[in-house]
Amino acid sequence: MKIIFLDGEKIVSPRDMYGSVREALGTNGLIGENLDALYDVLSTVGEEIGIIIVNTERLRGVPGIKWRGLLRMLEDLTAENEKITVLVDPFGTDPFVEGFGDE
Repeated sequence: MKIIFLDGEKIVSPRDMYGSVREALGTNGLIGENLDALYDVLSTVGEEIGIIIVNTERLRGVPGIKWRGLLRMLEDLTAENEKITVLVDPFGTDPFVEGFGDE
């Protein structure tokens, strides 16, 4: 399983976020730096991937990162590809993060 670790303490721009994804997937190839392109790449992977997002209170405030759009995309992604597992704020430190995947 590959792990994509998105840490709001280390991500200060959307480019950092997409770079973390490229690094975790072991590719220097093109992953477009927008949510649609990220969805396209991740929805077709054939291996198990875990996405862990921590320090969400900081990540939510990064200019250019569309937080609600990211969460919606991840929900769609997990519904589309059963090999993707997502944990958002797994330690429950951000009171403003709604339960990921809650109905």
